[in-house]
Amino acid sequence: QFCTKNGYISQCISYSDKDWAKRENNRRSIIANIKKQIINKFGYLCWWIDVGMSAPVLKNKDVLMIGIDVYHSKKTYKEGQSSWRQRRSIGAFVGVLAGKDGTWRTCSKVVAKVARQEIMGKTKTSDKSGDVLEAPSITQDDALKEFVERVQAVHNFKPDVVIVYRDGVGDSMLDQARDSEVPQIQKAAKGAKVSYVVVQKRIHTRFLIQGANQIGNPPSGTVIDQFLSLIHISEPTRQAEIS
Repeated sequence: QFCTKNGYISQCISYSDKDWAKRENNRRSIIANIKKQIINKFGYLCWWIDVGMSAPVLKNKDVLMIGIDVYHSKKTYKEGQSSWRQRRSIGAFVGVLAGKDGTWRTCSKVVAKVARQEIMGKTKTSDKSGDVLEAPSITQDDALKEFVERVQAVHNFKPDVVIVYRDGVGDSMLDQARDSEVPQIQKAAKGAKVSYVVVQKRIHTRFLIQGANQIGNPPSGTVIDQFLSLIHISEPTRQAEIS
C-alpha cells in the first residue's frame, strides 16, 4: 500500500522454501517471468502486437483495453473466537491505451472490497456460512467507472473502442457482471463501442475430432465459435481430452 500511494515501483513475490524445492524443473522460467514483469513496470515492452494488423476493425481507432481480476485471500480459523475469518478481497484494473498514431500508455488501480465479493459494483451478497468477512473502511461501488473516467482525464484520451478482459467470473455470476460492470464502462466512456469478454479457463466442455483411423484432440489454434461462447484451443495435448 505504501508503494502504491507514493508511486514507488514494486514487485511482490510469494516465496517459501518448501514450494521452491518443488519447482526445481521450472525455476528458470519463473525467474524469467519475474524479470519481464519488472522490466514492463519500468515502461519497456516485453511483448507487443500490431493492433490494426491483428484486428483490422480497430485500425485508425483509439482503443482502451482493460484487464480486471479480484484476489481473494484464504480464510483462517480463530481459536479464541471459534470462527473462520477471511480478510478483505482486492480488485485490480490494468489498462492499456493504444492510440491510432501507434503510441501507447498504461495505467492501473487497486480497490479494496468486502471479502469474497467478486463483482465490481453494488451487488447483493448473501453469505450464510457464518464466517467473519472483513470489509474495508471505505467501499467504492463505482470503482470501475471512476477508473475509466480518470484514465480519460489524466491522459486526455477519448477511446473509440473499449475492450475488457474479465477474469474470475464463474457461470453463476455472468449476469451480475453484465448488469453491474458493463453499465459502468458505458457511462464513463460515452459513445465508445464496448466489448466485454469473460475469460474462463476451468471449463468442463470437451472436444474431439474424427481422424482417419481414430478419434483424437483438435489441433492447437482451433477456434470454436458455434456456441454462445467462443472457445480457443491454444495448445496441444497427448493425454486425455482438450478442454
